[in-house]
Amino acid sequence: GQQPYNVLGESFGALKLGAQTLTIGRFLVNQFEVNPQDTRMTPRTFEGAALTGGRNGAAYFVGYIDAMKHRNWDEFVPVATVAGAPATVIEPMLLLSARDERRADLTFGAATYYLPDLLVSTYADVAWTTPVGPDTRGRLGAQFLRQSSAGDNRLTGSPFRTWTVGVKADLIRGPFTFSGILMATDQGAAYRTPFGSWRGYTSRIINNFNRAGERVWGLDVAIDFAPFGAPGLSMNTSLSVGGDAIDSTTGAALSRNSEYDATLDYRFTGPGWPSWAQPLWLRARAARLEKTLGGATDVTTEYHLILNYTYTLK
Repeated sequence: GQQPYNVLGESFGALKLGAQTLTIGRFLVNQFEVNPQDTRMTPRTFEGAALTGGRNGAAYFVGYIDAMKHRNWDEFVPVATVAGAPATVIEPMLLLSARDERRADLTFGAATYYLPDLLVSTYADVAWTTPVGPDTRGRLGAQFLRQSSAGDNRLTGSPFRTWTVGVKADLIRGPFTFSGILMATDQGAAYRTPFGSWRGYTSRIINNFNRAGERVWGLDVAIDFAPFGAPGLSMNTSLSVGGDAIDSTTGAALSRNSEYDATLDYRFTGPGWPSWAQPLWLRARAARLEKTLGGATDVTTEYHLILNYTYTLK
């Protein structure tokens, strides 16, 4: 049954010197593949030490992480255990990350984390934006993710490696954004996501589409209703279809997956709302995942109603 959980998720000290900050304790990390995955009201938080800094749109993160609390756990456990290692294995995570957003038309991001004798995972992305007409912009993005066993292969007992590559094209015209996505994952293994939400373009409400051998295409449409007299109201819909996935151990074919998502957001930011109401954000989401294999289709549906209100104590 459902039980309450209580835990001190964040408790840290920070020393700031100029643009650099040293943080020690339990704190949030939001660095590409290592992130809060804050979709159940309480986020993942991490225990260790981090040095962060940056200026004018460029930033870096250097972290030593030895424990993590999952969203609904009531204790911190070693990151090696979170990754799936045997209970006797205790290894820390070394995390390096960098972002460069100094130019509005060209952005970069990259990160890598390493657990000795267990796992190494690397992420990189780039996005380029350019005008293509009156009130119209085009944006082209690419991602590359690579993951493998490390050292003595104590995670699975044998070596493995895999990668995922993706491209995304956006057409932004006034309040409308139309997106097309193509992604592929190597047959060597499914892509592991032990430390947060998957950063791939096809990470959806229910499914990630990152199984071994999977080939995915997706279509997104987003609308901002402010030009139509409804400031704060926006909607996003998506369709994702993934096929050719296999069980990397046996080679057996896995289901063809299709997901249909819709998200409606309303933020009380319009000029007609009083200041106390403007931090309020309402979100409604619906998702349908169809898994088809051998002529049979299994259907999963989810509906989310979320209310967010942020109040800062000063």
